[in-house]
Amino acid sequence: MTIKNIIKLSASAAILTTLISSPLASTVNAETTSSKETISKNNISPVVNHDNNKLRQIAVNNNLDLAIVPTTNVIGKSSNISDQAWSNKLAKAGYIFKLSKDIYASSGGLFPSNFAKRQPYSVKYAKKIYDKKMLFKIDQFKSVKNGTSIHIVSKNKKYQFWTNFLTGTCNIYGRRKALKPIIKAEIKVIRTTDKKTASRSLAKATKVTAKLHGSNKKIASDSIIQLKQWLNNKNFANIPVLLIGSL
Repeated sequence: MTIKNIIKLSASAAILTTLISSPLASTVNAETTSSKETISKNNISPVVNHDNNKLRQIAVNNNLDLAIVPTTNVIGKSSNISDQAWSNKLAKAGYIFKLSKDIYASSGGLFPSNFAKRQPYSVKYAKKIYDKKMLFKIDQFKSVKNGTSIHIVSKNKKYQFWTNFLTGTCNIYGRRKALKPIIKAEIKVIRTTDKKTASRSLAKATKVTAKLHGSNKKIASDSIIQLKQWLNNKNFANIPVLLIGSL
């Protein structure tokens, strides 16, 4: 099996393993009855999902823990930052996330909160949820040996799901024109392997942030702080929240 094919193996398996071991798997059941009926009846199959690809590339570029197992792509845990600390950071951001198109690109993008049937929602249902354009909060992050996943709750409290970290949702502030230069510079910092390039990109982001006003300046300033945390301790938990959905 080629490395390319290994990289493209299922992110669904990662979520499956996560949720089976999660306390919420047996305690949370917030979907409506009608939504449960739309769960795909097919067995979970390998999905070409870019979430693990992106995590893998970040890991390779920054010498983070990474391993390959026979059945799936693996990115190491967030080392010295607990899942709870990571969950708290994401939850603190509030209802600033929307579902991305990736959740209905193929089967395995969206999973039930209670995960009772251990199967993803159908592509049709995932698209239906996406079209509602609801705001979500990420209230839990789970890292396991073979992947990462996040639990999301809609602002109206009617929907709860598990989906992929980075590609399952997108930060709504990432669409603001004024913040685009910040995001571009921060992404370069995250992806580069060259310290000088990272330093220049950080300086550029800082300079642009100084010229912003109001909420844009606050969002950018908070993101710069998180980016510096990433530079001091490169693990996935320190990736700026603003970049979720843009990497």
